Amino acid sequence: MAYFDVRDTTGDRRVTIDPTPFTIGRRETNHLPLSGSEVSREHAEIARAGEEWVIRDKASRYGTFVNGNQ
Repeated sequence: MAYFDVRDTTGDRRVTIDPTPFTIGRRETNHLPLSGSEVSREHAEIARAGEEWVIRDKASRYGTFVNGNQ
């Protein structure tokens, strides 16, 4: 089981990545809806690529960061 830790306006939490692709953004229909003006409606998605995980920015305005790196 894969997961990641999220820190946003609702606080800190651990989120399980299931199903894939796993969508992130402001829309309530995303697997992980986030609030905030720096988050696009459809911001990014996480998916498996063989044995690795990949994150794809979905043309968000401010970019997607992983561990502080864009």
